[in-house]
Amino acid sequence: MAEALALAGFLGALRQKNRAVPINAAEALLLIASGIDNIPDLQQAMRDQEGNALPPATISRLISLLRGRARYDQGRWLESPYSLLDVRPHPHRRGLQLQLSAAGKQLIRSHFGAYARTTLLGPELSTCDEKSECPST
Repeated sequence: MAEALALAGFLGALRQKNRAVPINAAEALLLIASGIDNIPDLQQAMRDQEGNALPPATISRLISLLRGRARYDQGRWLESPYSLLDVRPHPHRRGLQLQLSAAGKQLIRSHFGAYARTTLLGPELSTCDEKSECPST
């Protein structure tokens, strides 16, 4: 029951006035929080009902929305109300590395507690914030 309330609170925090937010934006954000850090892996994790990976354009639009980038649609610019993701060149793969911004970490933390980011080296529990120093590993 507590998990359902946490999820409802999280989805409520994503809701924006006068702006439709796709449910797959919440799915993408939670997948990134769980450790998926690049677009091809996110594309494979987000499959449709037939089991097909989502198209690259769909993933790109979701990433842009979560990063806070505006997009041009039907003759007008749609501003994004978010700044939940940061991107940078991926240190080990081609393309961009996706990671939660400070606002994204706070959103996840406020609804789910500390989040576990899984990497190839194993789970990493992130409880760091901007005011405290994180121990180096």
